[in-house]
Amino acid sequence: MTLVVEPKTEQTEEVGVYQGATIATSNIEVIQELEKIVGRPIPLLPVNHWRTFSFEVFEKHVIKLAIHKMNLTNLPESIGKLHSLQELYLGHNKLTQLPETLGNLHHLRVLILDHNEIAGVPDTLGNLHKLHTLDLSNNKLITLPIGFYTMKSLRMVDIAGNPHMRIPTIVERWLVRLRQIGGTIFR
Repeated sequence: MTLVVEPKTEQTEEVGVYQGATIATSNIEVIQELEKIVGRPIPLLPVNHWRTFSFEVFEKHVIKLAIHKMNLTNLPESIGKLHSLQELYLGHNKLTQLPETLGNLHHLRVLILDHNEIAGVPDTLGNLHKLHTLDLSNNKLITLPIGFYTMKSLRMVDIAGNPHMRIPTIVERWLVRLRQIGGTIFR
């Protein structure tokens, strides 16, 4: 009997150079799509503050993205391709809805969506098990998805300024438990 061992092949991700940095091409495509929406280039700079307009790269992947006060009206479905994204700051824009693909951002720890016009949040946000900070304040939310109670890492939730919001009982219980373990909730 002969044992045949296949050579190990590594899947290498395609990379390109954008704004002088080597970045995964899938990430470059997302940034360029966002730039078309806001009508100007997003600078490659450290994201030091939530009121920033820039993106940050580490090991060829976008890890932080901030588009603050840029009249952003929609997020492309391709946002879900930023698999290494850890912080996403989209406050003070004109977003009315969020793509389901946000749930693909499994490394996301911070999601800031304050001062938009968002009426509903996709259930897929419940897939963000590393998320610890979520700001949905001052939107037009009517309810929170039931999937929220699966977000075990969440420690700060801001849902203030959504006067017409109803919270499902299971999510309400989860918010009470979050407060009991030291989490911060603004309502």
